[in-house]
Amino acid sequence: MQLIRLVSLLLSIFCVIAHAAQYSAEDLEIFAVQSKLVEDSKRTDYDFYKFLRLPDGASSDAKTIEKHYRNLSRKWHPDKYRDAKTKHRAEKRFQKLSLIITILRDHEKKQRYDYYLKKGFPQYDKATGQFIFGKRFKPNLILTLSIIVIVASLLQYLVLKVNHNRSYKRVDRLISEIRSKSLPAVGNQDTPDFGNKLVLLNDKLFVVKVDRSIWYYSGSFDTEDDLNEVVANLRKAYKIDADPSAHANRRQRRAVTKRSKDDQEDQDSIPLLPVTTDDLEPVRVSSLLIVKLLMLPSLLVHKFISTKKCLDKHPEISSKINLIQEKNDKVKLPNGKVAYKKHK
Repeated sequence: MQLIRLVSLLLSIFCVIAHAAQYSAEDLEIFAVQSKLVEDSKRTDYDFYKFLRLPDGASSDAKTIEKHYRNLSRKWHPDKYRDAKTKHRAEKRFQKLSLIITILRDHEKKQRYDYYLKKGFPQYDKATGQFIFGKRFKPNLILTLSIIVIVASLLQYLVLKVNHNRSYKRVDRLISEIRSKSLPAVGNQDTPDFGNKLVLLNDKLFVVKVDRSIWYYSGSFDTEDDLNEVVANLRKAYKIDADPSAHANRRQRRAVTKRSKDDQEDQDSIPLLPVTTDDLEPVRVSSLLIVKLLMLPSLLVHKFISTKKCLDKHPEISSKINLIQEKNDKVKLPNGKVAYKKHK
């Protein structure tokens, strides 16, 4: 579920970036006029201001731009020419002039044009019909999906790592809290400093043994009577809170900690699970979904081979399978195929 959320988030971010990276309609209009201007003039450094014959270029004010526009519009107006060839040339110039002045009269469009004039205009790719900056690398669909899968796998690994660290800290805090509760109160001489201890924390029972290892009672106790019964069994089996006089010297302590056969049977009958940070499974690369998908074919082949070897080694299992198939109106033929019986 976490991986699906990460992939969805990654795809959303990718789509937003892709949408934001697209050129606007104003940009495409500017690129088209500039590209046509450069193509007709055969000069890569040709721009709107040179076309309008403005000596100050982009620093020219709006009044100066209008003045030069009016002068050139009167000069290149198609109605002033009678010759068809000259008139056609004037019409082209006049059309370019109209497009250029439309862009430069718009303050926002002029700022966009000045920005691209300073940073560089993209080139028009006739093969794709798009404007690109130089020869940009354009990844195909397979490479794009591969990048998304790799990024999603990295994010999944980070999530697994963070969850593992949180679980480790949570278990470590739990162990520290249980051990602190199992220690005797300061100044309380009646409570022994050794022996097994019983701790009730968050409605869960824990046994702290002599070696300071912590064990969790995995059984259930629904009522208070059940809890009292479980506590009594734990106290009896592990000699919890025994008489302090039994721990008078080292020899007697060794005798207490040495469990008899009956004590061993009582303890084995109580469901206890160790509580330790070592039980937390570390984050491995094999835990990633992409690695599991890549390893799936080999696992299926390995399972098929191992199953076949097991059936060859134990023919009685194969005969039982054939008997079950026959009961289900299936018959295994000598060639290995399965056929259904015909009912008369």
